[in-house]
Amino acid sequence: MPFRESSSLLDNSERSTEFQRFLLHFKKYYFFPLCIIVPLIIWISLMSRTGSPEFMLQASASNINCGPNNGIYKILPIVPLPDLLNNGSIKVERFNLVITKGKLFPDTTEQEVFLVNGQYPSPIIRIQQNSILIVTVTNYLNMSITIHLHGIHQRGTYLDDGVPKITQDPILPGGTYTHTVNTWPQAGTFFYHAHTGMDIIWISGPLIIEDNPAIYASWPREYQYDEDRVFLINGVYHDTLDNLINGLIRDPVYRYPRVDSVIINGKGHGLDPPPLFIPPGEVMENTTVVVKPIPPSRIALDITAVQPKMRYRFRFINSISDGTFRCKVPGHKFTVIEMDGIYTEPVKTDNFVISPGQRYSFIVVMNQTEDSNFVICKHLEIEGPTGLSVLKYGKGHVQTTTRLDKLNQVLNTTATEVVEDKPTELKWIFDNLTPNFDLHQIDVYHVPEKIDHDFLLDVNELQVEGHTQYLINEHLFQTPNVSYHEQLSQFINITDPPQVYEVLEGQVVQMIFQNQRLFSVCFGHPWHLHGHSFHVVGHGPDKFNPITDGEMIKENVRLKRKMQFRDTVTVNSDQSAPETEHPKYCGWTAIRFIANNPGVWLLHCHVTPHMLLGKRAVIWEHTIEDPFLVELANSRYSQ
Repeated sequence: MPFRESSSLLDNSERSTEFQRFLLHFKKYYFFPLCIIVPLIIWISLMSRTGSPEFMLQASASNINCGPNNGIYKILPIVPLPDLLNNGSIKVERFNLVITKGKLFPDTTEQEVFLVNGQYPSPIIRIQQNSILIVTVTNYLNMSITIHLHGIHQRGTYLDDGVPKITQDPILPGGTYTHTVNTWPQAGTFFYHAHTGMDIIWISGPLIIEDNPAIYASWPREYQYDEDRVFLINGVYHDTLDNLINGLIRDPVYRYPRVDSVIINGKGHGLDPPPLFIPPGEVMENTTVVVKPIPPSRIALDITAVQPKMRYRFRFINSISDGTFRCKVPGHKFTVIEMDGIYTEPVKTDNFVISPGQRYSFIVVMNQTEDSNFVICKHLEIEGPTGLSVLKYGKGHVQTTTRLDKLNQVLNTTATEVVEDKPTELKWIFDNLTPNFDLHQIDVYHVPEKIDHDFLLDVNELQVEGHTQYLINEHLFQTPNVSYHEQLSQFINITDPPQVYEVLEGQVVQMIFQNQRLFSVCFGHPWHLHGHSFHVVGHGPDKFNPITDGEMIKENVRLKRKMQFRDTVTVNSDQSAPETEHPKYCGWTAIRFIANNPGVWLLHCHVTPHMLLGKRAVIWEHTIEDPFLVELANSRYSQ
């Protein structure tokens, strides 16, 4: 998009008082050296007692707060990558991802798919905490592509965030790109996926950062487990990617893509034909659905091996392009311990709701008979296919064909146990999930009471020549002709709200997402922020009221009420009654975070078609000393 001069923080030099200038001078020349020297002193002390550099890194960092306001405004130091790569005590993990085309049966229908290292789903990346992750992507497709490491904050390496025309140019056919990422201090459940078009359908894989075992073993019993198991939820369409994109954006007749099969760990039972989408309260006349028999040889389910009486950590990742699910393991209770890479206070439940982009970890004990061990994930808000995984007592992790009668038995006996999909049930137990501050998670901070920016993102749908577009504050997102990272390297001011929001490092940002409905339908929308985790400080029905709802948010923060700290939040469809004062508005959610990670960060709905139709914005976050992120970029490429 052409650069348009706008109100920018760069023009507000009058804000810097003499005291502020002193603080900036101190931060620039003395602050980070102190953040290195003090941990070094602690390191020497700890090494004399423990002899463990890995233990030192975690322990010293958790006791040093490199930021103002006593741990509330937490700004972690950014160490240049060359310094880290030359540090022999930091482990470097290297992975190659080679992307090609192939054919396979993920469900009942053969598909032309994208493969990563010759497989679908994409292979798991598993590394240790405090590692440098180097991922080299080679593109053998006939189209351009990028890869995003979802949930990884990319501290100091925003250029490796994998967003086309924002942080990098796409990887051309035959091209290669190497992501070099300092994952410190993160640990938990993440994933990687394509960030171009609808390619996430075929390119997504788990990314697990394992905790320091010595430290994790000291945590309470609720967090302990014998082994972990990963469940990657995805969905496939019985159509080509080109047809999906054309029907969504280009063709004269608008066709919104609907998932034909829910896939867990690369396998699904399919649904033939796919379900018709009927909005609530509407009836389609003269419609006949003919259900064809599914050949037993084409029905395959994921089968995950478990052992009786063992404690497992089930890691669930929703990488689907469109679909919120309620999942259960019938007869089993869960203890929630992780949400989007953040360890929570332990909370017990017997089901969970997971939206695109979200991740959870649960502690589960296998205490039932073999016949009752299943994972079932049912679509919420719309009728759609059901995801199923079989938990089988035995060794290893295998995928095998399951008899048709066994499949029908599982679906018939377990589908009724999934909680009814009422709009009020979409909220689940979210408000009870709060970060566990006693675990001294370095990248977790208490919610700030004062804010510097308060942005309202009023999102509405617009029909243009039969096609849907999503507008934010009446603005349709325009992909820039020249990538934003390239514009910044040319010292161009890219401030352009509501397309690009500009914030300074250390400032507190509040964003309010306002849901609107199109015609009679209102859905939940999962918003994901790159480069950050955030507090969910409030939510409510109908239209956000800056007076009454604003006071409620202040009260939530003042009383330190429980609130989520995560990177992907669902703005639920929430309407008190259709005849309210503002009938088209159907719910809002407010988040708050500290700008503690300079870069250019995408903010978008993680329903992929919605993002492509305009539901996205950009946050340009920088220091006063380095507004165009030149020094940050140089530290990345001076290796």
